[in-house]
Amino acid sequence: MENVKIFSLGGLDENGKWMYIVEINDDIFVLDAGSKKPEQSMPGIEYILPDFSYLIENKNKVKAIFITQPIDEALCAVPRLLEAVHAPIYTSRIGRYYITKNAKLFNVDLVNTVWNIVEINAYIQIAGHKIAIFGTTTSLPYSFGVAVHTNQGYITYASSFFFDFSAEPGFKTDLPFLADIAREKVLLSFIDSKNCHTVGFTSPNHKITSLIRDEFETDNRLIFGLFSKDIFRFNEIVKLAVDFKKKILLYSRSQRNEINDFIKQNIIYYPEDLFVDFDYTVKHQDYIIILAGEYRHLYRELFRLQQGNAEKNLFLSENDTIIVINTDNLGYEKNISDALDELYKSPAKIKAFGKKEIIKLEASQEDIKLMLKLLNPKYIVPINAEYKNLYENCQLIFEQLMISPTQIILMVDPSNPEEIIQEHFRDGERVFVQEKPLKVTDNFVDGYGFGEAGNTVLFERKKLYNSGVVILGVGIDKKNKTINTSIDIQMRGFIFVKMGADLNRDLEAIVNQAVVEVNTSGWNLEYLKEIIISRFKHRIYKFNKKEPVIIPCIVEN
Repeated sequence: MENVKIFSLGGLDENGKWMYIVEINDDIFVLDAGSKKPEQSMPGIEYILPDFSYLIENKNKVKAIFITQPIDEALCAVPRLLEAVHAPIYTSRIGRYYITKNAKLFNVDLVNTVWNIVEINAYIQIAGHKIAIFGTTTSLPYSFGVAVHTNQGYITYASSFFFDFSAEPGFKTDLPFLADIAREKVLLSFIDSKNCHTVGFTSPNHKITSLIRDEFETDNRLIFGLFSKDIFRFNEIVKLAVDFKKKILLYSRSQRNEINDFIKQNIIYYPEDLFVDFDYTVKHQDYIIILAGEYRHLYRELFRLQQGNAEKNLFLSENDTIIVINTDNLGYEKNISDALDELYKSPAKIKAFGKKEIIKLEASQEDIKLMLKLLNPKYIVPINAEYKNLYENCQLIFEQLMISPTQIILMVDPSNPEEIIQEHFRDGERVFVQEKPLKVTDNFVDGYGFGEAGNTVLFERKKLYNSGVVILGVGIDKKNKTINTSIDIQMRGFIFVKMGADLNRDLEAIVNQAVVEVNTSGWNLEYLKEIIISRFKHRIYKFNKKEPVIIPCIVEN
């Protein structure tokens, strides 16, 4: 009988950074490798990635890395992971496209990467294990779930899903294929929790067609703002544009490049003459504009839209209607509010759709229940959400599906989030195994450098952000140990320049006195810096209760 172990390196009690491990004897399967967005209190941090230490220590056991969705939460960590763990990637064509794009940002060479483009609703063999690939409905085409076979039953994983029986090809979930997996017995299912608080099915309230069709019947120019990876709703807009014989202008260069790449690489099909450039808009009126971007970029471009763009010959008028999709995005409430506030100052008509009008493209309560009824797993692990949602999903499964609490595994301890809970299974039963605790920490991506910004750096950046900085520049005679230059003190971020004259004189006096004291007692440059920093802090706090970062630049010459 095989020994089966599962655990998470990310995705529990947090939004994003999905990464789950299935270990069967000495074979490791990685399910997604994503990132999460930094908090606003983390200045300079671009991404937060999982801790790969366990995988690096066991890199020869890693048989496959599955990337089930082409979004940052599922794939952003792949380039960094592949630098240390050379395992084959199993993903879709669009997944490969975005992984390759991320690798260029991180300056990672993927030339030796082994790519396997999966076929949806099919079985494959990896290291002697049967793997089922089943299609899922998400915001992007060709997303899929994974079912790893063990002799105790399948372990199934779908990072996101919902059921839409009218979905276009590439977005469909094949129920008979899921039933085929269930017939062979399912030991455990990882189940998405992001939208578990929403009652009912996600479909049909996830679509925007009924909300925007009437706008296509007007003479107004339509301008849509949506996330660049919301291809599901992008396709809804495209279909309406085709039906109403309108061309599409893609506002951003990056989106134009992506769509052109999709068409050239046969990832997604669109009519060749559908998309036009800015020159077309000078002489024609039969077009709509789609402004797409990622989070801050999207809201920043929407904010700027009100000001107009002379280079692109785009100025808003009362004949424009701006339609913003998804105005609810955790962590970006201020950006959204500022963008909408600015747009409402324009002469254009504004329509903004949030969670009251359209449901997120995630599994709602009835979707979760249907998936679990189809698969009928012995054990269930809620994933991919903060603790509140994980707990709510446990309650939903227990109360509405009448599943025993012993079969629902909450695989995170909120009191000790850095210690990973490892679950073991033998003979089809959950068992306790005494083992060394596995501890992990977040990896911060500073710019596009990896793991370079630790807690100390973040603390200093927060101080810079909140309390400003003082930079001291002074030269010291190397022989006599006396000041031989003017004392230059620059203060920023905590005091008005006009109010700083008295404080500046006091700080100069501190420098002069400190140099004399250290020279008298025995010269030590580092000790001099410590005295100056300490006395600067005391004087500035007494002056205005601020604690800026103090940087002494003292040069012996």
